[in-house]
Amino acid sequence: MRSYKYTKPHEHKNPPPPPLACLSMDTMRDKPIKFSSSVFCLIILLSVYNSTAELRRLVQPPKSDGTLSFLVVGDWGRRGSYNQSQVARQMGKTGMNLNIDFVISTGDNFYDDGITSPYDCQFQDSFTNIYTAPSLQKPWYNVLGNHDYRGNVDAQISPILKDLDCRWVCLRSYVVNADIVDIFFIDTTPFVDKYFDEPKDHVYDWSGVLPRNKYLNNLLADLDVSFQESVAKWKVVVGHHTIKSAGHHGITKELEKQLLPILEANEVDLYINGHDHCLEHISSINSGIQFMTSGGGSKAWKGDVNEWNPQEMRFYYDGQGFMSVYLSEAELRLERLEHPVTKSDGSLNILVVGDWGRQGCFNQSLVAHQMGIVGEQLDIDYVISVGDNFYDDGLKGDTDPAFEASFSHIYTHPSLQKQWYSVLGNHDYRGNVSAQLSHVLTQKDWRWFCRRSFVLCSGMVELFFVDTNPFVEQYFTDPEDHTYDWSNVLPRDRYISNLLHDLDLAMKKSRATWKFVVGHHGIKTAGEHGVTQELVDQLLPILEAWRGVILPWDPKELKLYYDGQGFMSLHITHSQAKFIYYDISGNRAVEEKKQRMVVLGIQSLNWYVHGGFMEKKKKHLNGIVRATERDDSSSQRFEIDRDKARQALKQLDQQIESQADEKPRTFVKTSSDVVRTSSGGSSSMDPFMFEEPPEMSGSFLTTTAFLLLAFTLFYNILFFTVIKPSMDGPESVPADTIIAMSDSELVQFPLSSSPKKNF
Repeated sequence: MRSYKYTKPHEHKNPPPPPLACLSMDTMRDKPIKFSSSVFCLIILLSVYNSTAELRRLVQPPKSDGTLSFLVVGDWGRRGSYNQSQVARQMGKTGMNLNIDFVISTGDNFYDDGITSPYDCQFQDSFTNIYTAPSLQKPWYNVLGNHDYRGNVDAQISPILKDLDCRWVCLRSYVVNADIVDIFFIDTTPFVDKYFDEPKDHVYDWSGVLPRNKYLNNLLADLDVSFQESVAKWKVVVGHHTIKSAGHHGITKELEKQLLPILEANEVDLYINGHDHCLEHISSINSGIQFMTSGGGSKAWKGDVNEWNPQEMRFYYDGQGFMSVYLSEAELRLERLEHPVTKSDGSLNILVVGDWGRQGCFNQSLVAHQMGIVGEQLDIDYVISVGDNFYDDGLKGDTDPAFEASFSHIYTHPSLQKQWYSVLGNHDYRGNVSAQLSHVLTQKDWRWFCRRSFVLCSGMVELFFVDTNPFVEQYFTDPEDHTYDWSNVLPRDRYISNLLHDLDLAMKKSRATWKFVVGHHGIKTAGEHGVTQELVDQLLPILEAWRGVILPWDPKELKLYYDGQGFMSLHITHSQAKFIYYDISGNRAVEEKKQRMVVLGIQSLNWYVHGGFMEKKKKHLNGIVRATERDDSSSQRFEIDRDKARQALKQLDQQIESQADEKPRTFVKTSSDVVRTSSGGSSSMDPFMFEEPPEMSGSFLTTTAFLLLAFTLFYNILFFTVIKPSMDGPESVPADTIIAMSDSELVQFPLSSSPKKNF
């Protein structure tokens, strides 16, 4: 009972040559000259046909939204034994959940010696009667494996099998075009020397392959041409034999030498194979190709695994199973996560920390202690890490003890037992990146979640975590003595282009009240690393497009700079976001309240003074700013005088210690504007100076209050009786003057003047 309708593949434009069987024995006896001529012509025809053959192309339409989902299984045909039936059952469930479009088989379809004819009961027993789930009643695109070549190859590629089961599609080599992807199915068995030189007791069916060298040369040439003609977003190659594998068979030298260079030259995205009875993912350090093994369709080889470079090995499982693949138009799809809001008012409290993983040294433990205290006071929802999670060179692997020494054993406070969402920093890229992304770390500590780039949806806020490391040119052109793990990043230009495209698309689709972007590298900062020009040129324009007007950047915008240890907390409501910076002692350095987050374009700021601490901090911060100003004949420019900055901060630390026990005093700010000085001289106007207010007598205050009250009453009477009527005009608008506006005509208020979110 199959309702699936399969469209007949396009026929090859060149008809096949006439078979030898069409020449009768009578003709051979009675007309030897004609027979010789016929054989001669046939040889020429076969030669021309083979030399001009191109890969047959089949068409597989994608879903209406342009996406594709399919399953991959290999090394399966054992009449249901060796857990083949169990694997098939799970494939049916997954196929239904993913609404798959088709299934790919990576070969060794019938054990041990293929099939003997199209009517061999092995076909029914190992295929038709096993993969019976409704979701698997889709096309099955197959390649041949070495075990298939031990039987009758023509039987497997015969159209008779398609008549017996409409799902079956099997050719030696061909291309399936599915709009966004071209899948190239390659006959890899004839490449392997040992099947010809040392076949042991096996008999291989090489009909249609000999002469071997000519067959392989034509196949590689046709494949290269097909690659160059492809305009699909994705290029996927499917073959039976491995190119890279840590399994039993390991590397196939012949494919590494002859096929791999063509794949790399044509920027193939995936090479999918079977042969090794396992599930495996290897990422190439030298190219962007991902090597996927799916050969666990039935019998598996438990424990049969060889050592492999941990920087390339992403996944290995020595049991039965299969693989699913999802492809979309966007080549790099941002993963979307949901973190539920638990507070009744819908607000969020978040801690943010970065550059921390030093196994408790350099005051990491003290910062963690204060984070725990503040986290408890604020009842935080989760923690964000902005990268450089493990110094100096990331993690060596998912068993590296640095993970627990720098994370699990440090952030032990009960309030920090919440989800941690992390991005990667440049120091993390000096180690094994896949280790930090591995689910193994999550099994060790459930709080850990780290991805290259993803979107976190949390109530009225969406946080866009962006992998900023590949943007930085220096890491590629001048890495010094460091080695960076660029697997899954190369080719770099395409990676960055796809990331920016997906980020822009995700922001367009976002309907959140707040949009935050989290990355490791600074876009605008007065710190040691300064401005990351690559992010200014490539990332910032996308952020500006979705966050409103950005203000000019000069020292007037620098609200706080503190080059010591600390962290930040966020309290987010529907109309306001409050940021609080803490130093290592838990003191509040500054509290900032914002409407509709504008990163670094701060519109309003409230300062909360902690005793004498902020008084001294503000004075010396001003001293740093003044020490760096200079006049330029063409424009105002500002540079950092590091020696004066360090001297000022050293004095600050000494004064903090001497005044730690002083009682809090009240301060008022005398000026909020930066006063520029010529030639670096000091000014009488100190923008960060705080003075004690002069004492006022009680009678003076009473008189002032009375006069203000009288003036207010007088003005209100004047406003409502004279001014307001003259300004408002008529009380109602005639109905015929009301105009309906489309979405494109609606007035877009800038963030700073939004009527719903006044400060």
